[in-house]
Amino acid sequence: MSQDEKNLRSSARTARMFAGTLRGENIPPQDILARNVSASGLSAHSKATPPPVGAKVFLSLGAIDNLEATVRWSQGQLFGLEFSVEIDPSLFNFSGRDWSSTNKEYPSGHVYDQFKPVSSTWRPGVKPPKK
Repeated sequence: MSQDEKNLRSSARTARMFAGTLRGENIPPQDILARNVSASGLSAHSKATPPPVGAKVFLSLGAIDNLEATVRWSQGQLFGLEFSVEIDPSLFNFSGRDWSSTNKEYPSGHVYDQFKPVSSTWRPGVKPPKK
């Protein structure tokens, strides 16, 4: 693994979901859904076939337009990009809140409320065996 690959892997990523547009030479414009972002790159999902690894592309993401990037990996509809210049990831903080408060750490084993049963599983016709 080269030093550049190590730097790309070790850069801090922040989970964010936002839409953007990707285009490139011989690559028609396509809508993408970014999944996480760091100062040096992002990973995204595309409904169309992602560009090939090594392709130079241009991104339009919110306040950023024509950001040059290189496709570093691709797996199915998912792919990763490395930016040609470092960016400030806080540009993608659309809520204006501090990311440390929006990306709260939860203890291991935590179950979100929407996944907890909302009704009893008691069945009136079934009784436990007598001891």
